[in-house]
Amino acid sequence: VEELWKQKQGQDVAVAAEANQFVMQMVHTSRTFDELVGMLSQLKSEDEHLQEIARLQEDNESMDGVINQLSEQIESLLTEAQRRKIQIVDDYLSNRGKDEQT
Repeated sequence: VEELWKQKQGQDVAVAAEANQFVMQMVHTSRTFDELVGMLSQLKSEDEHLQEIARLQEDNESMDGVINQLSEQIESLLTEAQRRKIQIVDDYLSNRGKDEQT
């Protein structure tokens, strides 16, 4: 009976050691899982930042197009204003010359 009791205690110790090892593996797995979840969350956050940067770049390119169009319109208006100024001066000088003749 004593021999069976010792065998049983040995088996209990072995089972307890195996259970302890299993628990340690589960704790390690849980920590690893938590780390992976943290990394995934960080990647998601970085992806959102990259998407925001891409959206801002698109907005910037769109604004560049608008700015270029406005620049062209301003140049055209300045050219037209210069042409009209020259025409007004020519008309003035032409009318002034007519007034002096009369």
